[in-house]
Amino acid sequence: QKDAVGRIGWMDIITTAGTSTVNSKDNDEEEEESQVEDEYDVKDTSISEGDADDIILESTELDVQRVPLYPLGAVHLPSGHVQTLNNMQPQNIRMAQDLTAESPGENNAGTTLNGTFCVTLRAADTGRIATMGTLMRVVHTEELKSYDGSLLGIRVQCVAEGLVEICGIVNPQCWTGERRLRKCDEYLVANVRPIDSRISTSDCDADINELDDIANRLAQDFAVVRSMYACKDGVAAKELPSWAVDAVQNNLPALQPHNFTASEQSFWKAADVWQTLCNTVREARRSDLQSEVNEITIDAAVKKGGPLKLPVHRRDLPQDVQIRLNRMEEEAAEDYVAMGMDPVLDFQALLSAGSRLDRIKHLRYMVARERRRLEAKESLKGVFDGSGDDQLPGREDAAVVNDNASGNDQYNATNIFEGIFQ
Repeated sequence: QKDAVGRIGWMDIITTAGTSTVNSKDNDEEEEESQVEDEYDVKDTSISEGDADDIILESTELDVQRVPLYPLGAVHLPSGHVQTLNNMQPQNIRMAQDLTAESPGENNAGTTLNGTFCVTLRAADTGRIATMGTLMRVVHTEELKSYDGSLLGIRVQCVAEGLVEICGIVNPQCWTGERRLRKCDEYLVANVRPIDSRISTSDCDADINELDDIANRLAQDFAVVRSMYACKDGVAAKELPSWAVDAVQNNLPALQPHNFTASEQSFWKAADVWQTLCNTVREARRSDLQSEVNEITIDAAVKKGGPLKLPVHRRDLPQDVQIRLNRMEEEAAEDYVAMGMDPVLDFQALLSAGSRLDRIKHLRYMVARERRRLEAKESLKGVFDGSGDDQLPGREDAAVVNDNASGNDQYNATNIFEGIFQ
């Protein structure tokens, strides 16, 4: 699983500071996507035109529809919340314009647009896209203009309408390195199929008692993690900056077992709470690292002598300083992945799960993993300060915790990652 998460390549955008909080999911990923898009090597993320025959699917099934495809470095859950995308690249701007045109028409791929599009995860290192995506409908747009009135981008607000399986790419040639280097405004179009029926059929065979049991354990694990993050003197809170601690204390809701089992939307809202906490932890780590990198960078630039030119580019620093900064970022990435709190790949696994039972199992695995990590740190802290016998409100007996954790380990989380990417 560590290898799977590491393939996301989120360290490529770690120099962008974020301000995500628990009560409001920022669109950091989309803003970073726009900023990085001009810099990445198009050869590494292009779909070869020669592979077109392998991924185009001409389907006559009634439930297959053709929609614009929006590959991102983030995962959007169908929680029902309004989500925001900042579109800065030519193809994304044109997509937003086509989706909101007063008279819906056909785009270059011959697709009749009705305000819906599909967002899906794109692996930054290989350029592959996830086979499961979220169907979104545009509800509001806002043009972003420069001081002279020229269009810089379009901010789109949208809501999820459900999950879809991506059957194939209609126009992969628009994603080739040459066309993207020329900033072609043609965007990807895909054939997609709703997967709600598949999930419902799988749930018919699920063991309801097992579902309820896992939901109860999940709620218990979440309550413990929530209390540890909400305690300002706890080990979890000390990993976050003060603004994030306050956000967690004031806005991280309590979740009960029925929040995970009442309905599909109820589950996704609960999963969205966990993803937002993961985003907060990531932005805290990123912000701390950026502060340290900036300090070392400015110090090295000053020591070179002469007038200080801003911004300071890393390539202009001494070689030993560049190596040091690169090593810092690599170590920070490894430490962060080891935490198990990444808000991307694990949540793509939730989208790709074949049933509600599998989804709840994997979400419980994620929450229980963080609980064990925090409890291990707290136990270690207790060894040194003599507070090992204290328990936070809502904590269970250690024997019960260990029993639940060992039971969870019987679920092999690595299996759920099979088939995520095309």
